[in-house]
This record gives sequence, structure tokens and C-alpha cells, in this order.
Amino acid sequence: MVKLERNKRKVKIYNVLIVISALVFAISAFFLIKYLWLDPKQNDELYEDLRNTYYSRENGEENLDELRKINEDIIGWIRIENTPVDYPVLKSESYLYKNYRGEYSRYGSIFTDNSTQLEKNPQNIILHGHHMNNGSMFASICEFANLTFYKSNPTFKFDTIYEKGKWKIISVFKTNTDPAHGEIFNYLISDFGEKKDNFLEYIYQVRMRSIIDIPVDVNEDDKIVTLSTCSYELNDFRTVVVARKVRGNESETVDTSQAKYNSKTLYPDGYYKKFGGSKPEVTSFKSALKEGKIDWYKRK
Repeated sequence: MVKLERNKRKVKIYNVLIVISALVFAISAFFLIKYLWLDPKQNDELYEDLRNTYYSRENGEENLDELRKINEDIIGWIRIENTPVDYPVLKSESYLYKNYRGEYSRYGSIFTDNSTQLEKNPQNIILHGHHMNNGSMFASICEFANLTFYKSNPTFKFDTIYEKGKWKIISVFKTNTDPAHGEIFNYLISDFGEKKDNFLEYIYQVRMRSIIDIPVDVNEDDKIVTLSTCSYELNDFRTVVVARKVRGNESETVDTSQAKYNSKTLYPDGYYKKFGGSKPEVTSFKSALKEGKIDWYKRK
């Protein structure tokens, strides 16, 4: 009798474990489907609705004013051909985990760095976006480190409520935000002050770090936009794309046949520890210019 009771208890426990296992499996399956299919689908549909509004004019011309009726924090739109990047740009880092409706979203929005105040006409507009596993938001920014991909996409369109423009990429680099991987390069600078040399020094630094040697010149009066997203070569890495605005008197095209991989790319110290290689010599814009090592600067 005792043995029978024990067997019954074992059967009950076994049945309970089966039920618990089935529930855990069902819940896990639900969240997996939600994460891999439902959430991406919902996010895509959300932005597709906004694109229909943005490109709603009969001639297909963009309509930022209409978007600002939805949310006045929409201050621009960025579109990169051959990528999913076709999104509104929101004002401030408060949209890190919010969509353009102000609702929580792990996808967040494309948004301006808090240092970027568009109303003050900054020389560098800094934009952030998440690197999502399904390739959405700013994930495709990382693809610009590939020479073939860059050659197919040397420019992109970025408009704000203050100006419209095409932008030519001048640098694609990897950098650290964790001091454990070496000195942190501050690329999040919007205002360079009145000294033009400050801006040219910044351009020198981002070009020394560029994975690709890009045949696009820069001068002290140019405006640039910086696109930043998470990168996973090392903990808390970033992939950054810097582009300058197409000038009013120049062609929008780039002779990409002259582009090549940079044999002396400057990486953070931690990168060399993991992947090997050695640091190139880096001085300053003034020194490099004097020594004839800069071919991208066209004096005004």
C-alpha cells in the first residue's frame, strides 16, 4: 500500500512537471515569436505608415511639416539607399527607447545627440540609432566598413526642418566608449567654436581612424553629419560614419574608383590587443599638412 501511494505521488509530480514544462515552453515560444517576428513586423508597419505620410505629396516630395503635426520633436528625415534606413529623426536622447509616438520601444528612434542644437546651426549634426539584429534602425551603418558596400552607397540624403541636403561620406571608423580599451576619442562634438583649426583637427582625427581611404575633400567651412551605432568587435564599441554636406556648386557624385582600404587605420588600443597590428603615427592636422601628408584638404 505504501509503495502504491509513493508511485501515485511520483505520477502526480511527474504530471505537474510536464505541465510546468509545457507552460515554460509555450511562454518561451511566445516571447521568441514576439521578439523575432511580431515586434519587428509592428515596428516596420509603424514606420511604413509614417513614410506614407512623409512621401504623401503628389510628386513624391517630402513633407516634414505634416510629420510635425504628429510630433513636433520630429526635426528631420534620413534616407540611405540600399539599406532599411528611411526614418524620421527625433530631437534629443529621450528617444533612445521611444518611437516617434512617444511610446516605449526597444527599437527606439533615430535621434540627435544632446550636444546637437539644430536651431544654433551646428557644424556637426550627431545622430544615434540602435543596431538591431533584424537589420533595422542604424544596424546597416556597420556595413560601410566594407569597401564594396561603401562604393555602392557613397552618399545619402538627410533633411532637417532648417535645410535639405545630400551628404558625401568622408570617414567610417570603429571606436571605444570603454576606457578599458584605451583612451576614448571624443567624436561627439557639434560646435567647434570660432577657430577653424578645431574643426580641421577633428576631420584629421576621424580620417586617420577611417577604415576606408575616401576621395572626398573637406574645407573649414563644410558642414558634417555623424552617424553612430553600437558595434560588437569589443565591449561598448561604436561604428561611426561621418559625411559632409554636398556644396551648392558641386556634383553629388563621388568617384569611388579612387576609394581603397586604409592601410594605416588608427584603432583603439584594445582593438590591437585582440586582433593584432600596430598603431600608425598620428600627429596633428597642422603638422601633417606641413609635412604634405594630407590630400583631402582644399583651402578656401
